[in-house]
Amino acid sequence: MAVTCQLCSQRDASTHLTELAADGTRQELHVCPACITRLELRLDQDPPAIAVLLTATTAAEAIAATPKGRKADLTCSACGLTWAAYLQHNLLGCPTCYAAFAPQLDPLIRRYHSADRHRGRRAGHDAPAPDRRAELEANLAEAVRAERFEEAARCRDALRHLDGGDP
Repeated sequence: MAVTCQLCSQRDASTHLTELAADGTRQELHVCPACITRLELRLDQDPPAIAVLLTATTAAEAIAATPKGRKADLTCSACGLTWAAYLQHNLLGCPTCYAAFAPQLDPLIRRYHSADRHRGRRAGHDAPAPDRRAELEANLAEAVRAERFEEAARCRDALRHLDGGDP
């Protein structure tokens, strides 16, 4: 079965890059020939880190973003995580890491989520209590069974409101 390219999500991947971390975790990247050409990747040389490739538009950009020199010195003041350690494990150490690595993380976040802002249905609101939902669903079923359609419509609208839709 063919694997889709993880960079463009449009074509079948023909090249599979694998990175092994010191702790034994494995990260894979599947790339199509068109993306290899677009990134100007030379597979006969050491390719940049997978995390860096995911944000790059060319190999030169990927190599420039690889942690060397100044970027390798980036460190979170709260937890001590380095940018190099983040690239190796893809895990941040604390909430302060987002601010410490913002210029490097922003392109990654945009690439992974196609946005840099939360676009959920009701950001900042808690999920509805399960008891309220169950109560409304039971009332809706009872109203429909008893053919009390106005009450059923109110229950339906309340359920939609809980889901973040228009009542």
